[in-house]
Amino acid sequence: MSADHVEVRDLSMALFNQYPTTPYDSALSTGQFSQGLNSLEGKWFADSYSNALLHGNALEGFGNFQILEADLPDNAPSLFKVPNLDGRGPATYIHLDDLQGVTPRPYSGGKYLR
Repeated sequence: MSADHVEVRDLSMALFNQYPTTPYDSALSTGQFSQGLNSLEGKWFADSYSNALLHGNALEGFGNFQILEADLPDNAPSLFKVPNLDGRGPATYIHLDDLQGVTPRPYSGGKYLR
């Protein structure tokens, strides 16, 4: 693997929401990612678990979020990568249309981060 190649297969994403049915629970119960109220038509994924923690802690506070992981297609038309999203490391954006068939799952480290 070259130094500039990013392994897209192991992306994880911190989901942040305070609705009665959180995006985390919704994604697990429906088996798909969906658009939340006042959100983009796609999802940002941290390219590593440690970067997902950085985003979650900064945006929601320590222990106030859960992390999902998913195997993303590396050839999706909407795939957009940035080297340092909000100063918290590499991230990937993908439109919901390109997330069809992508199954979210709890991060293997557990649901709650406390």
